[in-house]
Amino acid sequence: MAGGVSLVNRRTRVGDDAAIGLLFVGMLALGVMIVSASSSRDLTSLLFGSILGVTSADVWLLVGATIVVLVVITLFHRPLLALAFNPDKSASLGMHPGFTHALLMVLVTVAVVSSFQAVGTLMVFGLIVAPPATATLFARRVPTVMVGAVGVGWVAAVGGLLLSYHLGTAAGASIAGLSVALFFITLTVREVGSSLRRRRSDAMRDTSRTPVAVEA
Repeated sequence: MAGGVSLVNRRTRVGDDAAIGLLFVGMLALGVMIVSASSSRDLTSLLFGSILGVTSADVWLLVGATIVVLVVITLFHRPLLALAFNPDKSASLGMHPGFTHALLMVLVTVAVVSSFQAVGTLMVFGLIVAPPATATLFARRVPTVMVGAVGVGWVAAVGGLLLSYHLGTAAGASIAGLSVALFFITLTVREVGSSLRRRRSDAMRDTSRTPVAVEA
């Protein structure tokens, strides 16, 4: 899938989001067909996860994937950052955007595959997209967004498990749903705060423009 996204991105005018969506559906359909034909594994856990059934091996897999991702993004931070802002600028700086884009897709693949058992194939994208999107609402620098996204992800994971326990809902869906809900909560708080600041600023401006009567 990572190779397919890079190929579609280079050879067509289809953007990354459309390419990922297209190939994700195709690969997911193929995976379900293979698993249903050759295995007795429960497809529900594959699609929606079973975080309460995570084993020690699954935890070590996540730890290993985390270490690999952290090492790669540390070593290739500048090329990845340049690619995210402007692929043409990345090419002019000699940072090989084609290779960097393929590397980024591999990192996404590692994150998705290592999270299958915990949150499932369908829900994992909520944890990939929602936390960084939420972090961009209150942070401006890329390192701050990265750290903020990790924090939002932790809150979503712990809060989702608590919601799942008290409400009797699916754990993976609760975690992914809360991560999306945190985005809209943060957006609402930011918009309300901005509106209040604008009203306060307008009130102060109107007050400063009001003529003051001076007694003779």
